[in-house]
Amino acid sequence: MKFLPFALAPVALAISVSAHATDTTSALNEVVVTASRAAENTSEISASTTVITREDIEARQSVSLAQLLSLAGGIDVASNGAPGASTSVFMRGTNSNHVLVLIDGVRANTANDGRFDFSLLRPEDIDRIEIVRGARSAQYGSDAIGGVIQIFTRKTSRNFVAIKAGSFKTQELQAGVGISKDLDYLSLTSSYADLDGFSARKAPSNQDRDGQHSKSAQINAGKQLGEKSMLQFNAIYQDRQVEFDQGLSDEQLSNARVAFSHATTANWQQTLELGYNRVERDNTLDASRLQGSWVTQVNLGKAGNLIAGIDYQQEEINTGDFGYDKTIQSHGGFVTIESTLQKLGINASARRDEHERFGGHNTGSLTLTYPVANSLRAYGTVASAFKAPTAEQLFSLGFNGFCEEDGDFDFDDFGPCFVGNPALQPEKSKQRELGLRWQVAQQHTLTTNVYDNEIRGLITNDFAFPNNYINLNRARIKGVELTAQGKHGIFNYQINANSLKAKDDNGDDLLRRPRGGLNGLFMLQPSSRWSVGTEVIARSHAKDFGNSGIERVPGYTLVNLLGQWKATPQLTLGLRADNVTDKQYAQVIGFNTADRSGYVTARYSF
Repeated sequence: MKFLPFALAPVALAISVSAHATDTTSALNEVVVTASRAAENTSEISASTTVITREDIEARQSVSLAQLLSLAGGIDVASNGAPGASTSVFMRGTNSNHVLVLIDGVRANTANDGRFDFSLLRPEDIDRIEIVRGARSAQYGSDAIGGVIQIFTRKTSRNFVAIKAGSFKTQELQAGVGISKDLDYLSLTSSYADLDGFSARKAPSNQDRDGQHSKSAQINAGKQLGEKSMLQFNAIYQDRQVEFDQGLSDEQLSNARVAFSHATTANWQQTLELGYNRVERDNTLDASRLQGSWVTQVNLGKAGNLIAGIDYQQEEINTGDFGYDKTIQSHGGFVTIESTLQKLGINASARRDEHERFGGHNTGSLTLTYPVANSLRAYGTVASAFKAPTAEQLFSLGFNGFCEEDGDFDFDDFGPCFVGNPALQPEKSKQRELGLRWQVAQQHTLTTNVYDNEIRGLITNDFAFPNNYINLNRARIKGVELTAQGKHGIFNYQINANSLKAKDDNGDDLLRRPRGGLNGLFMLQPSSRWSVGTEVIARSHAKDFGNSGIERVPGYTLVNLLGQWKATPQLTLGLRADNVTDKQYAQVIGFNTADRSGYVTARYSF
C-alpha cells in the first residue's frame, strides 16, 4: 500500500493534538448491544466497534447507506452503478455474504443468496448503526465471519419534516411524528425519494439514466408494563422501483420485530423476541425469514456476567421463474461468560447450531484483556465462525443467460449462474486478533488491531459444465487497522487507516478488496448553530472481473464537503458537495460512479 505512510500521518497528528488537550469532559463512549447481545459500554468491549448515531447521520447528510458506511474502518463498498443499484459491503476482506446484517435485531441477509443489498435502506430510514468487526458466530451463528452490522430504524421524539434536492434531479421528502410519556413512546416516520440518476453501466451499454423511486414507512413503539417489563414493536416497509439497462426492477422490503423484556430480579434480565424479514422482487424472488429468540443476562456479582440464549429461524425461498421453492429451518443456543481474575478480563463464548441440511456445528471465542496502564488496554481474541450454504448455492437450477462471473447476483443479472449442490458443507473460519486501545486523553482515543483470518471450504464454482457450486478454495486474510478519534475544542476528527492482504489458496487476490484504505472525517463547530466539515475516502487498487479476465481496478481518493446551519431553533439547513475534484473512478469494472454532485437539505422540527 503506497500511501500507508500518508495514512499514518493524520494519526500521528491526532496524537500530537490530543497530547496537549485539556478538555475535562467525559471520555468518548457509547452503549452498544451488538457485540455480545447485551448492553455494554464501548470502552469495555474488546472488539473493533464503530457507532453511527442519528446526529452523525444528520451532520453528514449522506446520500446513501453505502456512503454513510464508507468512512467506517475495515469496510469496502462495491456498488453496481447508479443510485439504487445493488450494493455490497466487504468487511475485513471477507465476502459480502460473510457480514451478518440485522435490522432492529432481525436477520436481514436475504434468505436466497445470503447477502444484504445495502441500497435497500436510505440514511433517512435509520436512527443508529452499530458495526462490530471480526467473528461473531459464537453469539449469532451462521454468517458472522467478517462481522456484524446492526441497523436501528428511524425513531423520533419530535415532529419533523425534511426535504432534500440536488444533482441527478434528486427529490426527497421525509416526515415524522413522535409522542412520548415517561418510558412509553410512539414514533411514525415516512420518506419518499425520486432520483433520475445516471447510466449504471459504461459504454457501449445503453447510456440512459438509471434512476430510483422509493417510498417507506416505519413505526417504533414502546409500552412499559408495570415496573419491571417493557414491550417494544418496530417495523419498516419499503417499496421501490430501480431502473437498469434491461428494464425496471420492482422490489419490496418488509421487516418487523416485537420484543418483551422483563427484569425477573435486580440482577436477572430476560428478553423474548419475534422477528420477520421479507424481500420480494418482481416474479424472480420471494424470500422470507421468521425468527424467534430468548436471551437472558445474569449479573453474578464479583464472579462477572452470564449471557445465554436460544435462536430459531425458518427461511422460505421461492424463486418463481427460476425454479425452486424451499423451506430451511435451523436453531441454536449460546452462552457467554464475562469475568475478571485479578486484572485479567476473560470473555468466553460457546455456541451450538443445528441446520436441517448439514447437521450440527460448534463455534466459540475467547478474549483476554489486560490493563497495561491506566489509559492503555491490550486484548487478544481467538474465535471460530461459519457460514451455512445458501438456498441458491444448494438448489439453483442454473441459467444460460448473462450473469456476473463472480456470482455477485443482483437484479442487473438475468438469473442464477451456477447449478446448486445439496452436498455443500459450511464455510469455516478460524480467526486471531490482537488489539490495543489507548485513551490518549479524556476526549481522544487511539486503537490498533492486527488480525489473521483463515477460511476453509470457501464456496465457489468449478467453471466447468454444469458449473456446480463446490467447497474448494481456502482464503487467508491478514490486516492491520488504525483508528484515531476525538474532540479538541471546536474540532472533531475521526481517522481510519487499514492495510489488507486477502488471498485465495493460489495466492491470487480476492476480488473487489482494496489492499489499503484511508478515511478521514474532520468537523469544525465554532458555535452550536453551524458547522463545516470534510470527508476524505481513499482506496488503493483492487482486482475484479473484466472483459479480458481478471483486471486491475485503479485506486482513488474522494473529497466531500459538508456544512450545516441552524437558522432557528426549529429550522436546520444543510449543504453537501460530493467528489469535489470530479474524480473518475470505479468500484466495479463496467459500472459508472457519480461525478461531482451537490445537495441541499432543510429540516424543520416542531
